[in-house]
Amino acid sequence: MVVVRKDSVIVDQPAGEPRQANINGELFPPFFQVDNIRTAKTLETFPDDVFVLTYPKCGTTWVQHIACQLLIENYELRPGKELFKYAPMIELVGGEVASHIPRPRILKSHLSTQNLPTLNGSKCILVWRNPKDTLISWFHLIRNIKGYNWENGDFNVFFEMFCEGRIPWGSYFDYHKAWLPYLKDPNVLLIKFEEMVADLPTSVVRIGEFLGGRAAAVTHDPKALASTLENSTFEAMKRDQKRWFPNVLRNPAQFIRKGVTRDWKNYLSKEQSDRIDQMFAKHFRESEVEEWWKNEMAWEG
Repeated sequence: MVVVRKDSVIVDQPAGEPRQANINGELFPPFFQVDNIRTAKTLETFPDDVFVLTYPKCGTTWVQHIACQLLIENYELRPGKELFKYAPMIELVGGEVASHIPRPRILKSHLSTQNLPTLNGSKCILVWRNPKDTLISWFHLIRNIKGYNWENGDFNVFFEMFCEGRIPWGSYFDYHKAWLPYLKDPNVLLIKFEEMVADLPTSVVRIGEFLGGRAAAVTHDPKALASTLENSTFEAMKRDQKRWFPNVLRNPAQFIRKGVTRDWKNYLSKEQSDRIDQMFAKHFRESEVEEWWKNEMAWEG
């Protein structure tokens, strides 16, 4: 165990588990800094800000890339101008860095509702994905990011950690349940990962209409929309993956991996699948989410 800053950050790696940072009682990647998280929570926001807000591995990068194409006139990914510089994660870079980004800003966060800064009329795009595929994608990413020191991590260990919420940014179920009261807010757009896989054009148009202005104009221009769609397919995004987050991954080509649904069937046992089903039902009973992903989460399908 390494105590980085007394009573603020503990970076630890229990036997068989990935390295993580416990920052004031909450789990984050081991390379995150307490000052950056604190200032992210108090970041001043504006009505022209666009936030892409997700639990990890639910389609964040996909929607960031789409939003940047719709909103930024000269958006071009190249060395030194990777996606994370156009649309940074506020808890990684900190509020000080985010406050100096020229407006209008595109910002990303995995912070829970209680930890987000006050959103003063900002537009928020939520991207949700069924928990089983989220779990699998998260497992592969944690093994791929160098800082977790878990290249050969065991899936069954990660499954238990996921179910217990002992992973960076905490519980999948708590994160999403906390958003339920805000889903009808006019400044909130909910996009499902599975909808994007099934019908990308409709999802891109929904994002453009929600953002308005230049974004809506792009989706109304057949040529511009076609270009955006071509650059936003999973096949296109799998090319040159150093465009997203250079120098963080053991294998950048595996950051954007498959872009499919029901990959979880290749990993989960029937018992594990049933356990996720039970947790999902417990958290989302009598909410609109209860009926989502019936086919995507069904054992037979």
